[in-house]
Amino acid sequence: MLASAPLPLLVRGKLVQPDGSARDRWLLLREGRVEAVSRQRPPMTEHVVVLDTGSEDWIFPGLFDLHTELDHHVLPPWSSPRAPFARRGEWTSDDGFRRHVRDVVRACEAWDREQGRRVLATLAELQAITGGSTVLQRPERAGAEARPDGAAPSDGVLLGRDATSAEEMGVAGCVLSTFDAFGLDADTGEPRPRSAALEGYVRRRDAGDLRAAFIRVGEGRSGFCHGDGADGVARREFEALMAHPAFADAAAVRRSPLTLVGGGGLDASDRRHLDFLRERRISVLWSPMSDLWLYGDTLDVEALLRAGITVALASGAAPSGSKHVWAEAKFARKWLHAIDAQVADQQIVRMVTVDAARCLGLGAAGQTRSLDVGDLADLFILRSPLETDNPFEAFFAARDGDVRATLVGGRPIYGDLDLLERTGLELQAMPEPESLAAAGKVVHLPPRVGVDVAMDVARLEEFLQRQDPPVDRSHLISASDARELRRCRALHRRAVELGGSVASTS
Repeated sequence: MLASAPLPLLVRGKLVQPDGSARDRWLLLREGRVEAVSRQRPPMTEHVVVLDTGSEDWIFPGLFDLHTELDHHVLPPWSSPRAPFARRGEWTSDDGFRRHVRDVVRACEAWDREQGRRVLATLAELQAITGGSTVLQRPERAGAEARPDGAAPSDGVLLGRDATSAEEMGVAGCVLSTFDAFGLDADTGEPRPRSAALEGYVRRRDAGDLRAAFIRVGEGRSGFCHGDGADGVARREFEALMAHPAFADAAAVRRSPLTLVGGGGLDASDRRHLDFLRERRISVLWSPMSDLWLYGDTLDVEALLRAGITVALASGAAPSGSKHVWAEAKFARKWLHAIDAQVADQQIVRMVTVDAARCLGLGAAGQTRSLDVGDLADLFILRSPLETDNPFEAFFAARDGDVRATLVGGRPIYGDLDLLERTGLELQAMPEPESLAAAGKVVHLPPRVGVDVAMDVARLEEFLQRQDPPVDRSHLISASDARELRRCRALHRRAVELGGSVASTS
């Protein structure tokens, strides 16, 4: 992550609280944290740079994205005539996926290494930051072999905050980023424990240095939308987790928050499944866009919440998921409305702030994502497109172009030129292809990052056009990406169609 802002900043505006209230406040940001929150301007701040927001602006805490395939973010949406799939292994072995996604990602990585640049990582993180994401977690980055002190590996997050880094999150203990608990036996096709990964999890958990862990289990069709039951392999994989000795001691599991990724085999109507999660306080990471795109199905989240299970949201991989977790939250709301689920807007916002922080073991003071004194100075400022006294209405109604600024560690990374130019930081204009949604938007990248956004976007596009077949780059902002907009409309139609049938049977 970039170092915190070289100078203190004073931000004034309507500060949104976790309960949905908002207050006109002054926030003094210094050395990466919130130093003061007050009704009046703090004393002795005459020479501090002031970001004074407008009457239609709301200050939200930065969002968490706990499962994002950053290496895939330059790619457009991917689909297959074989979809919907039954489970993860089907689409990862699909010829189209290999050709249009996996092979292109590998080619891009080789190109970036040859150039000696960090273009792909920078552009991928910018895409997340344009949607208010400030904390990012890559799946399977070091997996069960993560460093025990929780420090970020060398390929860590550049612009945002690395969820796995103890130093960047300001806490002790390591985080095991998403690892696979089971594979499929080549002979029987049945779930087989990945012993090394599970033993690594148990070893760190029992040693007391594990802050949190994310485990992928049973990803596939859940059966919720069609009432035909979960994919058999996915369900057997989840039940193999329930039976595995590593999770027999509920108290031991509770010591380090554990979050389930995937979870299509989880049956929210089966009390045994719910009791297993609840007794161990296992949370669930939910990506409804990717679920419906790949499997035509998703989890019964309303039932999970009703059972007292924590649910957080994640964007997943861009070819099947969303560009950033804010878009995922807006789609989740549409889906929950379509099935007539009784889930409040406040709960959905919690899924990308407070409850996501809980998945990382950040329940202590200073880590609540409410922008209190001592909190990390991560925030985004959103201009409401409608007149409202309800910040959550603004959160779901606003579009990408309404983001006025995103700050990480008190340093503005992205936003409106008229707001960020007051900081005196070096700024780059967003590239011309993004102009539809990014007119007047700028990016702050210190020279040591070594990326010229406009030039490197052009170089990347030229490289992608030389591929066989040529690849049209995914735009950084969804509102300027026609293919992304078409995919979103298709998913919304699917949500309405599926939602009607789910609501009528629930």
